[in-house]
Amino acid sequence: MSMQLELRGTGKSNPMVRTAWVWLVAAVGMAVAGCGQSSFRSGPDYPVKGKILLADGKPLPSGQVVFVSSETALSYAGPVGDDGGFELKQGDRVGAPAGNYKVRIEINESSLPKRPGKSSNLPFSAKYRDEDSSKLTATVKAEPENPFEFKLTK
Repeated sequence: MSMQLELRGTGKSNPMVRTAWVWLVAAVGMAVAGCGQSSFRSGPDYPVKGKILLADGKPLPSGQVVFVSSETALSYAGPVGDDGGFELKQGDRVGAPAGNYKVRIEINESSLPKRPGKSSNLPFSAKYRDEDSSKLTATVKAEPENPFEFKLTK
C-alpha cells in the first residue's frame, strides 16, 4: 500500500504526515477490533437460571430472556425451554456478572398459534418485550446460584 501525502502546493511528500496517518489508521483499527461485547466483560460470571410463567401459571414454552445491565447496558441472554426454564449462556460463557439488570422477554410471534379475534398472538402483555416497560428486574449476586422466576401478566 503506497500513500502519497504531499505538502500543499509544493508537490513534495512529507514523511511526518505519512507516519501520523499510519499511526491514526492503526489506532482506529485497534479500537474497532476491541469493540466486541465480550471484551467489555470484566470479572467473573455467576450462574443465572430461572423460569418464565404465564398469567395462568403455565410455563412460557419458547422464546428468549434477556438481562440488560443497569450499569453498563450490556446484555446477557438465554433461550427459554418448553418447560419455561432458562439459563443465561453466550458462547462459552455461562451466567452474568454480579449487578442489577432490567429484563425483557423475546418471542417469535409467527411461531405461535393464531388466536381468533386477537390482534396479537403474544401469550403475555407486549410490555414484556422491552426491558424498560416490562418493569422486570433482577439482581445477580456473587453466589453459585441465582434463581429467578418471572410471572407475566396478560
